[in-house]
Amino acid sequence: MDRHLGALRRHDASGGAQRVIQMKVLTAEQMREIDRRTMEMGVPGAVLMENAGTRVVEFLEEKFSPLGEQRILIF
Repeated sequence: MDRHLGALRRHDASGGAQRVIQMKVLTAEQMREIDRRTMEMGVPGAVLMENAGTRVVEFLEEKFSPLGEQRILIF
């Protein structure tokens, strides 16, 4: 299995079945390099962070809606 493949699990509060979503996970070094290259192309770091936060919320809304009824922990 690819060492950069992660899994996101949804735990139903009622003890129901879990749904597993697989995604690529980058190391901190890989992400820093991608950020550095993107900023060299003229995208400010603040815009990168704002876009990342927006995409996380969009992903959560797509996979776990309605979010108002969920308990979500990101670490």
